Amino acid sequence: MSEAIMCTMNPPEKLKLSSVGVFLDGVEGSIDTDGEILIRGRNLYSGYLPGPDTPEDPVDEHGWLHTGDLGVIDEDKYLYVTGRKKDLMVTATGANIAPAQVEGALVGAADLVAHVMAVADRRRFVTVVVGLDEDALAEFAHSHGLQGSITELSANSAVRAEIEQGIAEANKHLPKAARIRGFVIADRFWRPGGPEITPTMKLRRPAVMDAYAAQIDALYS
Repeated sequence: MSEAIMCTMNPPEKLKLSSVGVFLDGVEGSIDTDGEILIRGRNLYSGYLPGPDTPEDPVDEHGWLHTGDLGVIDEDKYLYVTGRKKDLMVTATGANIAPAQVEGALVGAADLVAHVMAVADRRRFVTVVVGLDEDALAEFAHSHGLQGSITELSANSAVRAEIEQGIAEANKHLPKAARIRGFVIADRFWRPGGPEITPTMKLRRPAVMDAYAAQIDALYS
């Protein structure tokens, strides 16, 4: 973010994959009680230009910039970004869950999965809507002797079993409240610039929720 330029770096001699590195000299980092990443140091901006649309200053009275990002700092002082505070889901039981944590775990655990949207806000548990990877699905179908359109393959028992296996693996790396307990497989590919994914590969969450509302609701019935 432009309010805090160059906060961390992964040392070339000691890289940690999936982290954004350690804090640079002169930069302090902390995690707030709600999981938000806080930054303090010489790299902070000096303030917004005054005007009628000037936003509220995100720097508190102690000099900490509230970034709006969620993250964790490990025992070696490496920072991991897990999502955006505004996207935080609060379950019906009061658990706070970062969707990016759930989504990243499943994408990393299942070759067939290209995109994931986690659902849990005001719900009893976590479910996901899965967008399949086009190339991986074609290879999987060929190796398993399957034929059909994306709509037909998304409902195929072998494809569903493969997704279930990926979910089981992902759940091993998720805290109990964030474990996936149900899923919907999208019946179309999610491509950049389409209804589900922006040209910069961000999820259009409201659109996905609307498109699969009935299937999602059925997971909780």
